[in-house]
Amino acid sequence: MRKGVITGLVTLAILLSCSTKNSFIEPQQLLCEAKKNPIGLATVQPRFSWKNEFHANHSRQTAYQILVASSPELLKEESADLWDSGKVPDKKSIWVSYDGKALQSRSVGYWKVKVWDQNDTPSDWSDPQHFTVGLLEPGDWNGAYIAMDSNDSAAQSPFFRKTFRLDETYDHLFFHVNSLGYHELYINNQRVGDAVLAPAESQYDKRSFSLSYDVTPYLKKGKNAIVLWLGYGWYQHFKGRAHEGPLVRAQLDGLRDGEWHTLVQTDNSWTTHKSEYSILDNLLFGGEILNANHVVPDFADPDLDDSDWQQAAEIEVYDHRVTPQVVELNRYQEKIQPKKILNLENDVVVIDMGKNLTGHLTLDFPALPKGHQVTIQYADHLPTQNRELFELQSWDPEYTLEERENDRFDRQMDHYVSSGEAGTFTNKFNYRAFRYVRLLNMPQEIDNQSISARLIHTDFRETAGFACSEPLLNQIHDLFAYTLKCLTLGGKTVDCPHYERLGYGGDGNASTVTAQTLFDLSPLYTTWLTHWADCNKPDGDMPHTAPTFWSSGGGPYWCAFIIKASWQTWLNYGDKRVLETFYPVMLNWLKYVDKHSPNVLLEPWPNTENRNWYLGDWATPNGIDQTDPRSVGVVTNCAIVDSYDKLIKIARVLNRDSDAEKFAAKKATLSRAIHEAFYHPESATYGTGVQIDLAYPLILGVVPDSLEEKVTQSLIDETLENRNGHLATGLVGLPVLTHWVTTRHASNLMYEMMTKQTYPGFGFMLEHGATTVWEHWHGHRSRIHNCYNAPGSWFYQAIGGIRQLEEHPGYEQFLLAPRPPKDLTWAKVYKDTPYGTIRVEWQKQDGEMVMQVTVPTGSTAQFVLPQGVQNCKIDGKSIEPEPQGHIRIEAGKYQLTYNTR
Repeated sequence: MRKGVITGLVTLAILLSCSTKNSFIEPQQLLCEAKKNPIGLATVQPRFSWKNEFHANHSRQTAYQILVASSPELLKEESADLWDSGKVPDKKSIWVSYDGKALQSRSVGYWKVKVWDQNDTPSDWSDPQHFTVGLLEPGDWNGAYIAMDSNDSAAQSPFFRKTFRLDETYDHLFFHVNSLGYHELYINNQRVGDAVLAPAESQYDKRSFSLSYDVTPYLKKGKNAIVLWLGYGWYQHFKGRAHEGPLVRAQLDGLRDGEWHTLVQTDNSWTTHKSEYSILDNLLFGGEILNANHVVPDFADPDLDDSDWQQAAEIEVYDHRVTPQVVELNRYQEKIQPKKILNLENDVVVIDMGKNLTGHLTLDFPALPKGHQVTIQYADHLPTQNRELFELQSWDPEYTLEERENDRFDRQMDHYVSSGEAGTFTNKFNYRAFRYVRLLNMPQEIDNQSISARLIHTDFRETAGFACSEPLLNQIHDLFAYTLKCLTLGGKTVDCPHYERLGYGGDGNASTVTAQTLFDLSPLYTTWLTHWADCNKPDGDMPHTAPTFWSSGGGPYWCAFIIKASWQTWLNYGDKRVLETFYPVMLNWLKYVDKHSPNVLLEPWPNTENRNWYLGDWATPNGIDQTDPRSVGVVTNCAIVDSYDKLIKIARVLNRDSDAEKFAAKKATLSRAIHEAFYHPESATYGTGVQIDLAYPLILGVVPDSLEEKVTQSLIDETLENRNGHLATGLVGLPVLTHWVTTRHASNLMYEMMTKQTYPGFGFMLEHGATTVWEHWHGHRSRIHNCYNAPGSWFYQAIGGIRQLEEHPGYEQFLLAPRPPKDLTWAKVYKDTPYGTIRVEWQKQDGEMVMQVTVPTGSTAQFVLPQGVQNCKIDGKSIEPEPQGHIRIEAGKYQLTYNTR
């Protein structure tokens, strides 16, 4: 007996000894300003984040220490020369602000972190990370803007070249580029970086972006050559552009002996030359002509004979802000091979890539006669008159004008001109949205190995995954996820990547919850919201898209993006700076709203050069009149109530209590006015009684408590009886309806709507070959669109049960409340959050719900049992819920079970 006690004590002592030496947590996935090792930050007050990997349940961080130094060698406690935070007793692990020696443009920092667990045991230091600060002030720039000065410069994608000697050794060499249009950087015959379509577009009359490159490895002692290759991009569509062709300003800065020196800068000593790419300007977004006869071999070779290159012209450019790009760069992602190729009559080839994509096409051409031109056309679906193309095996190029108007191929076009030898075409300074490719005037057959495509999107991280027992739901989920990848590039999510390529606020509001669930889009939304701020007029007026280049359709729900997206970004990522930065813009826009609300209710406002129409819902199915003034009135005014609702919360976060009270009063007054103007007591409906007209007042509290049950039943009846269980709403209605079914636990109703395979619905799209979501339920116009992606959040928030708590942003605390439809038997969901990965896997087994749950360190789950459920167990132990039905679950991995009978 005594021996057993001693043995037990020894064992306990060994365990305690081990626990004091090894922390239960360790910091991983370090980020600075939400990016890994960023070059060219837009701030001198960077913020640091990390995720703590746990080794035992209930582990938590109790303190941290951050070191920042100007070199890797100094990154030690005794020598960190920029910042040593010391041991900070705090659980915070996201957006920890730098508080060291003042940083400035060009600053370079190396950093690492260690943390202490609940036993006050320190972890090892993390792996070192680094960051640099970009050029922040106008005086930091030394170069001039340069351009090609020729009669056809507007049609060119030119080279700009500079040779120079480097005779000193430098600690760091950075090349800073501010291009109006796209650019690629080459040094000594090497491409610098792998980004495409850089930088992101901006509201060019107010702002352009700069990029910084660490070029230390590319430069050598002696003679060097730098080449900037420019393309037009969105700058082509800016009305007030400074020059007909693309422009660039750049400089090479070197650090030696603690001081920065500008070694090279753009001016008229640079030379310029046409490249093989020029612009095909007979289409809305242009095309590219690749003339293989104009290829300049080794254009970035220091020893190239460039005596026939012309002098670059210095150009005066209007005043605007130049700020380092915040959003990640666009990069090649998935490589896609063709599914089928048809070599047809009349020198026509049609290629099916198997699915839609947004990106670049690569075609290896055989040797064709010198000067022979092949036309390359793209379509996201086949022309109406040739739906059976792959069965007909023929193509008549002389079809009628009426047929031509339906020809999707005519909207996107490039040309390849042969040099007489085999050559390759790849898009460079433009992108295409397509599944099908048509080659005209192609006299030789091509095969599968000659063709490939690359999906392009902003280089964000995927942060979520879903699978369940119903294959159709899995297909629909993946349809949303892939569509959003095809739409998210260049610092915003576009409505469609071929017809308009605009960052519509309505489409953005509709998809934000889904997109921010699926991907880490914190830098992208910070950039997109900056576009909206730059577009805000002094009188508060907002466009419907940002950046904005022409008058685009929408309504108040579109303009409200500045409020709704800011709030969602705070909820998902916990970045308070977003709210602080854009709060004044939100207030300014509401001044414009007040101006057009003379009698409380918002009234239609006039069109402007940057927006038109006054929409309620949009892209509704047949049988829903989205233009009915009653529905427009409900939806537009509910959008303002929605804005007030978010602003009440934002004001409280920012400690602006008087503002919160003001918005609460406005919300209550407008809610009463909506009810009085649009409620029909005889039918317990609002507006026209369609789904959005009922769901929007319900989720906002416009419906008085005494009528909520009746209006809810009206919504159910409208769906099941009048719409036969279908989704019967459009772009605005889908996120509203999704929010309602999620928060009201109407999973069976949503399941019925989502799994319909007849019109209108996602099953109907899939049955008709959709590989991305359409613009309209019937498939007209765009087949790669951001109208209908809102229900993607339902998979995670209802089936997976993972929902944010507004008082604890970034999933510091979250609701865990799976409400599976009765027809599902299992589901697996994960959501990567700023604190770590939440996992929920559940299965129905013999009248029990069995769940495997992972809660990351730094987070707490509030598990909410379904009403009436008893016998809840965690890891086999019975648990009594709190009075409100919640069970608090700390970090760790657990098995939860409860009866479902």
